[in-house]
Amino acid sequence: PEEERRVKVRLTVEVEEVEFHPFTERLRVRGLIREGMDVGRYHTLNVEPGVELFLKRELTGEEREFLKEAGRGGVERRALFISVDDEEILLFQVNDYGIKSMGSFPYPRKGKYYEQKEEGFAVAGEVLSAIREVDPEGVIPLVLLGPGFFKEKLKEELLKREEDLRGRLRTISSSSGGYSGVKEALRNPQVLEMLSSLRLMKELELLREFFERIPRGLAAYGKEMVERAIKWGAVETLLVTESHLHEGWVEEMFNLAREGGSEIRVISEEHEEGRMLEKMGGVGAILRYRIEG
Repeated sequence: PEEERRVKVRLTVEVEEVEFHPFTERLRVRGLIREGMDVGRYHTLNVEPGVELFLKRELTGEEREFLKEAGRGGVERRALFISVDDEEILLFQVNDYGIKSMGSFPYPRKGKYYEQKEEGFAVAGEVLSAIREVDPEGVIPLVLLGPGFFKEKLKEELLKREEDLRGRLRTISSSSGGYSGVKEALRNPQVLEMLSSLRLMKELELLREFFERIPRGLAAYGKEMVERAIKWGAVETLLVTESHLHEGWVEEMFNLAREGGSEIRVISEEHEEGRMLEKMGGVGAILRYRIEG
């Protein structure tokens, strides 16, 4: 039989369903074909970085800014965090959308560890393979973190195997390993500077300020309270989670906020702080001054 070959075609699809996988940066778009081959049939487009896509849609100002910011992305818009404690090594990818676990490596226990001591940290080879798999081009920042001396030992062994890591590997002390260790490291000044271009870092900074201001009456949350604050001109920064972005009341709120000179930020729900805001109604505001009632 003749070998099948793929032929590139141009299709216009009326979108009905969209599914985005933030940590693989792949977008699945499903809908009816309106122009091109097989008009009237359903088709799914798999979109990933580098794919040329034309969007026919009336966009709001926030959506345009969102697309511009996303368009400035790239490999450098993520980092790999290697969390080390006395039991296991955990890998996390941090990008514009949040923190995702990428795998774990338990330490050899008891006597087995000491038998391997002279040969070096055997698990370092597995960690290095995982780093290469996530980052085959060898360009994204690496952060090695955790309590105690284990992270220093792992760093030594990684550099023995690949000296090129030295220029992009930072070591950070944290009080714990795992996810909580990564969250702690994201507040470290060195890490803040290294990852300053990430949308996530800007979001976490705003949300920390938002939550800290609530007890002082300098933050509002929930649709009614935030609407009142906007009408009084009290909103410095308006925060809205992504899942509410296309609801009519949100666009009205955006228009009022713009008139009052408020900054508007759309918040991802792929991280813990964003999910907390969603549970509070999906909308919050950092206030210029306290409001009564």
